[in-house]
Amino acid sequence: MRTETIPIGAIENGGDQLPDPHVTYHFIFRDYPYTHVHTYWEIPIVIQGAYRNVLNGKSRVMQTHDAVLIHPNDVHELYDEQKPACHLNLMVNIDYLHHLCDAMSPHLFEELEKRQDLYFAVPDWELSEVWRYCALLRPGVAGKGDDVELVDSLLLTTLLRLLITQKGMLQTSHPAWMTDLITQINDPKNAAWRVKDVVKNAPYSHTQLSRLFKEYTGKSLMDYLTEEKMLSAANYLVHSDMAIVDIATALGYSSLPHFNNLFKKRFSTSPSQYRKAHRAPHTGSQS
Repeated sequence: MRTETIPIGAIENGGDQLPDPHVTYHFIFRDYPYTHVHTYWEIPIVIQGAYRNVLNGKSRVMQTHDAVLIHPNDVHELYDEQKPACHLNLMVNIDYLHHLCDAMSPHLFEELEKRQDLYFAVPDWELSEVWRYCALLRPGVAGKGDDVELVDSLLLTTLLRLLITQKGMLQTSHPAWMTDLITQINDPKNAAWRVKDVVKNAPYSHTQLSRLFKEYTGKSLMDYLTEEKMLSAANYLVHSDMAIVDIATALGYSSLPHFNNLFKKRFSTSPSQYRKAHRAPHTGSQS
């Protein structure tokens, strides 16, 4: 048995090196039929065909759209199960994943560390998001500094939310009513919810809910809602032709200047500038 330790930033098979230390990705058109470990978190996503992943001695077939979060120092092998086979491989710096998890939930990183079965699915729409973020992270496309870190954050947040939802990972730290409430807040059909709407759907008064929400999530209810709305706004700007005023309205904002100020505070750029910078070249836009 041969064991290989692959350092952060290892790139092969024509992959791409990101201009920052947070996330590295590459496309792989072969398997890894030998035992190996990594010094980073790894997320393989099957794009075509199927693979057999042997993780810490346990074997599982991964079909198209299947993904798995692999811990640093996990021992695994990856075999072609159905050819032609291709997978997208994301390699994530340990400290950066910890930082991102802390921003999402105070207990999330610890939950990831102790769980072994971290397989999840990446449906078509979310996979297209992942592809787009990877394209933006190619050298010379996304830019430098905060812009690259923003795309890193959106890329990993997309995948972590899928994993959290499918594995019910926050149920150990959140009571059932809180998990249900957060699910409702994150539902696209409730994108226009305001604080009063959340309170109507919670079993507590505004004051009690505000205290408990901060206790369980580490964020105020208003901050959590605003963050969700700004991430939704970013997706609308990139993936739709909606006018910015219509996006603001869809997210519950009656004042366009207020929406613009919140967006600029979150992304350090205006909605129109964000759309221009991140929209695919072949796609039109409205401002």
